[in-house]
Formats: sequence, C-alpha cells, structure tokens
Amino acid sequence: MSRIRQETPPQPLDEAGADIAGLDWWLKETAASLVLHVRGDVDLVTAPEFARAVRAAIARGDRPAIIDLTQVDFMDGRGLRILEEGSRDAPLTIRPSKLVRRLLEVVRLERITIVD
Repeated sequence: MSRIRQETPPQPLDEAGADIAGLDWWLKETAASLVLHVRGDVDLVTAPEFARAVRAAIARGDRPAIIDLTQVDFMDGRGLRILEEGSRDAPLTIRPSKLVRRLLEVVRLERITIVD
C-alpha cells in the first residue's frame, strides 16, 4: 500500500505526513515555483486527499504551482474534475504521466498547461 504525504505548515518544504492506500504527495519549493509531486492512483478513495494536495499547492500563491503527475499510474474523472476546479483559482502547469497526458489531451481543460 502507498502513503499520502501531507504538507504540514511548520516544516520546511520537503514535507511528509499521513498514510493512506493508493497515493503519496509532497510539496517542494524551488526558487521559481512550488512543485506538487504526486505518486500512485487518483480514484474514488484517494480523490479527497488529491484535492487537498492541489488546494495546498494553489493556496501558496506566491509563485507558480507545478503539479508533477509523472508517477500517477491511474486517474479517473474525479482527478480531472479536481484539476479543472483548481484551474479556476489559478492557471495550472501539469507535468503528466503518459496516461494523464492522454486524458488531458482528450478533455482539453482550459487554464491548464501541459509540460514535459
């Protein structure tokens, strides 16, 4: 089983946290951006935690958020909805896995930029 790594505000930005099956996430700050790294599956069970992770990255607001989904093995419509809702608050830059790239290309969400 995988873990979710949550952001905890008092820690420096290479953060880890609670465990839940199917998904890990952590935030890493660089000089130019805040990168949300996600690993595992985004599905019915993990979608609420994925939403919390995306909101945490967007809430920082002082620099662009990049969402690294290169290690996401599965994403259902809930994950796409979370990305679409997040893009309403701020333009999102997504670094997708091959599977997620295909989903994003098919649905063509506005305000989301796909990068390699």
